[in-house]
Amino acid sequence: MEHYQSWRDLEKLGINYLTGESCGLSMRLLCDVNEIGRKTIETFLRCKLIDGSNWNTRVNGEPAVASVMLTRSVFKDLAAFAHLEQTGKPVRLTDNEVMGLTGNEDADYIRQVESRFNGRWIGMTNHPGTGIDNAHGMSGRTV
Repeated sequence: MEHYQSWRDLEKLGINYLTGESCGLSMRLLCDVNEIGRKTIETFLRCKLIDGSNWNTRVNGEPAVASVMLTRSVFKDLAAFAHLEQTGKPVRLTDNEVMGLTGNEDADYIRQVESRFNGRWIGMTNHPGTGIDNAHGMSGRTV
């Protein structure tokens, strides 16, 4: 099981927290991303990051390709989304962390997690749409 408790834990998902000093309001954190992190952020926010805007050269051993300013409060949602999108494995959201399954856990271990940590499971669903986006029922348009 993967544990995501701090911004530092997102580096394994291609998102490297750099500093909170870049935001004049102290609301956002500057992060560099590698190509995997970039695709995840762009899908999560439905936006395009600017090529070559990165501050450092590497993220999790891969070349950094862009940077992004993210609010501090988005951490748990982003960690859960990134784990789901990159691994396809469910995550358990708790008060303090995101725990992502890796596929190596047996049923007894999962039951122990459920009994010890209050939270909820989020997993990939078979909803209509393209990837993680839903399709509008009447028009068929992907939202």
